[in-house]
Amino acid sequence: MSKQIAMYIEQISPIPADMVIVAGDIGHYNTQNKEFLIQLSSIYKNVLFTLGNHDLYLVSSHSCSAYKNNSYNRVKDMKEWAEEQPNIHYLDGQTIELEGLKISGLSMWYDYTYGIENFGLTTDAMKNLWKHSMNDYNYIVSSPKFDPLSFYSTEKDKLDLIGEVDIMVSHFGPLAINIPPIFHDATTGFYYFDGKDTIERIKPKIWIYGHTHKAFKHKLNEDTILLCNPMGYPNENPYKQMEVFDV
Repeated sequence: MSKQIAMYIEQISPIPADMVIVAGDIGHYNTQNKEFLIQLSSIYKNVLFTLGNHDLYLVSSHSCSAYKNNSYNRVKDMKEWAEEQPNIHYLDGQTIELEGLKISGLSMWYDYTYGIENFGLTTDAMKNLWKHSMNDYNYIVSSPKFDPLSFYSTEKDKLDLIGEVDIMVSHFGPLAINIPPIFHDATTGFYYFDGKDTIERIKPKIWIYGHTHKAFKHKLNEDTILLCNPMGYPNENPYKQMEVFDV
């Protein structure tokens, strides 16, 4: 595994920078995720990451047993591990200062807005669609059953406490804009949340997010650039490389 990860990191061409930011969906196993972040930390001065929906998945009987059928135990394991690493930072609603920059982040979650506003679906209809179209329903394990809007509410409470920052990171995108026609359907409501007011309030120079598998860079206004630079599934974007930016 270690050699495979090293080859992958070489493939995405790490180049000199003050830090590297990983906006979630690192992988399905914490052992793999930790090795990936450790190898990045040997190259970059600081590694910052948040977790995505795939980082909550329990995809095997071994994972279910190890984390006692609770995806939140998997999150807890990553959080406690990161606290022991000298230059690896798990972003979970706090704001840190590195290289003179204020940086904040968290997972956030989708809020169904796109499907409700563009297709007139009710919240119940969106939840039913979610059950039948998203692996989150099958692989995020908890008791009671994982509820997307409840988790969104918890994440939104964290987001509301964040003040002005230079760099903001979330797994889910804060705005569903310039959606290609091929993705214009109600399931896009499971990829974004309505973060317009938050963007106006915290005024990030750049907001980095993941989750979607299509690269996107957009100057939203004079203050903020939206950036999504996904690696995707194995072999999905074989020539994809890291995006470098100055703040």
